[in-house]
Amino acid sequence: MVGATGRQGSAVARHLLEDGWHVRALSRDPSSDASRALRERGAELHRVDAEDVQSLRQAFDGAYGVFNVQNPMTSSLEAEVRQGRNVADAAAGAGVQHVV
Repeated sequence: MVGATGRQGSAVARHLLEDGWHVRALSRDPSSDASRALRERGAELHRVDAEDVQSLRQAFDGAYGVFNVQNPMTSSLEAEVRQGRNVADAAAGAGVQHVV
């Protein structure tokens, strides 16, 4: 899950975990409070950079689906589009079957 520690992503992660899904939460900072809270609920945390397709692809390896949220407020609209493409390319390369 890209954006798992943000407002929307963390809400989705919590619901998936409560429903028994295995959640792989991707974060720029797995030591953050938000990351720790997800880990305590049972999420698997991975450090990734949405600008680095290879780090995304490694994190997506073996995943069925990817939930993807970028935040243009922390970068820019252009970065949001670029990172979204990176996620799509990495998911395709990892054989992910479902992307939201």
